[in-house]
Amino acid sequence: MRQFQNFEEENIHYWTGRTDGYSQVNKEELASEQKRVWGGMLTKKIDAHFPGRAPEEIRVLDIGTGPGFFPIILTKAGHHVTGIDCVEDMLLEAKRNAEAEQVSPTLLLADSHALPFPDNHFDCVISRNVTWTLIDAEQSYREWLRVLRPGGKILIFDANWNLRYHVPELMRQYQEDQKRFAEIFHKQPDTLSPEAEAYRRNVPMCKHYRPNWDFDTFLKIGVKKIFCDADITDLVWDIGRKVRYRSTPMFLLVAEKPC
Repeated sequence: MRQFQNFEEENIHYWTGRTDGYSQVNKEELASEQKRVWGGMLTKKIDAHFPGRAPEEIRVLDIGTGPGFFPIILTKAGHHVTGIDCVEDMLLEAKRNAEAEQVSPTLLLADSHALPFPDNHFDCVISRNVTWTLIDAEQSYREWLRVLRPGGKILIFDANWNLRYHVPELMRQYQEDQKRFAEIFHKQPDTLSPEAEAYRRNVPMCKHYRPNWDFDTFLKIGVKKIFCDADITDLVWDIGRKVRYRSTPMFLLVAEKPC
């Protein structure tokens, strides 16, 4: 197995290798009901936090944009969206996917731990399945707050995807979910390679119970208004995901920058 000098190098290597597969998942979402589901839910959440403002007046930053799913659907809804990722291949795919969808969000190579934007620049920061991959999530959260305008919101969509590697009972539940998926849909779920499993065991954030950790961290760095929906499964997942990840529900955490 390849040796890495540090986790940052391993992180970029892993996600570079995942680019094609992850992009294919996004393309399938864009061609399915998931596009409408996520688009409707996102715009509803953002509009609710910024009442009276037109979509084009709300500056949105998508952290860890990957193949561009969030920027594509939000740009279609009229928002001014910037998407960043630390993996060049992901951004190339995001640009191709955006072109195919006939939209032009701003897509930049950047590190979420040290954002290349001035203070108080965005109204809303969003991310999906990103925090679990971060090297120093507390530092990233400080940066996300820095680039937000006072009263701006951070919307984090994530789950305890890999906590099972550190909690045997969660691994047992996960394996039961996979078995149930195969029985219901008459096909085997995709499996991870040994390299992928090794990577996920080593990701620092995957040892934390979330969103508890996120709550504590935002309080630590000065956020006083935090909202969390611990399970948004019924809002965003199709039946296959609900079965396969029954014991790993997706949560939504919203943190507001103090005025």
